[in-house]
Amino acid sequence: MTYGLSRLVSIWMSLYYNLPSLRLWHNQTGKNPTINECLHYLGEEQQTRGRNAALYKKVSTMFNRLTEFGCKNTSSLLESSWRSALATKSIPFSEPISAVSLIDFPRYLGASWPHNDIALYFPQLKKTAVMKISDSRFRPLREKLMVVTQGLDPFIGTAFSVRYTKLHPLFNRVRCSRALPIEVGSFRRLTTFSEQLNMLHGSYIPTSELGSILEGSASLNLGNYIIARYSNAYALWQFATSDAVLKSSKRDNDYNYTLKVDVNGIEASAWIFRNALFDSEVEPNNYVGKKVRLGGFVLIGHSAIQDYRESIHVLSIAPADDLQDQKLPRRTTTHILCH
Repeated sequence: MTYGLSRLVSIWMSLYYNLPSLRLWHNQTGKNPTINECLHYLGEEQQTRGRNAALYKKVSTMFNRLTEFGCKNTSSLLESSWRSALATKSIPFSEPISAVSLIDFPRYLGASWPHNDIALYFPQLKKTAVMKISDSRFRPLREKLMVVTQGLDPFIGTAFSVRYTKLHPLFNRVRCSRALPIEVGSFRRLTTFSEQLNMLHGSYIPTSELGSILEGSASLNLGNYIIARYSNAYALWQFATSDAVLKSSKRDNDYNYTLKVDVNGIEASAWIFRNALFDSEVEPNNYVGKKVRLGGFVLIGHSAIQDYRESIHVLSIAPADDLQDQKLPRRTTTHILCH
């Protein structure tokens, strides 16, 4: 990824991991601190505790160099988004809220180190978020749910209720809770991609908007994205459903599919991991030349798309004519990303 995009991801995640202490400092002082002021505070706090403050000095230098490298829009976006993040309260899930499980990142997107991040879509909130489950709970939970799914990945093509945790709606992260956040009794398998796509209809974007994202020219709104580790780096992703014409479909020896799709006149590469094909009736090769609805993660930023080759990591696919019409809510946009 280019300098501006990779630094944005690093700085944003550094702020998220320190959000509780920074919010407490913000509330105690009544200040609206800039990113540099927050990083300076974190460095001083580390020194007071006898720890190494070099990390926050490095992140501060990284942030200041954004302007030097001609990425003023990116630094301005970070500042405005950070002010909003401090002022935004997390949404408590004191009562069960329905969630559609999208993927288990380490297994689906090839993360290079083990972690327990699951991507969820909350239909009631029209939000995609990453939920982390504690190490001690994740493995026994996964094994228990795999009994229900008969050995299939329990976090692909399933739905359940989430409780006893909180969602930050700007960072799109669900806090790692001491209590088990998934209500096991509510867990159920979905049977078809059409069923899943209808549950995900709140994430629908018009093809013109998807085309802008694929070109790398879309306006950037951090509230629409998640940050997840992919291979050796973090990346910005937007989960969306949208329509496209499937131009080609090729299955490799491992039963993964490489797709070429036409989105509003823009050709893009897409990929379906074999474990995502929970709908046994679907054969992507049968849809070549037809209009389909895709559900998946779209990489943000032209340089990231070049690095990762496939623009869309598809989770579901079905003929568009078989699905309900979508109402198209307008999304707010902010700055153009420096990429």
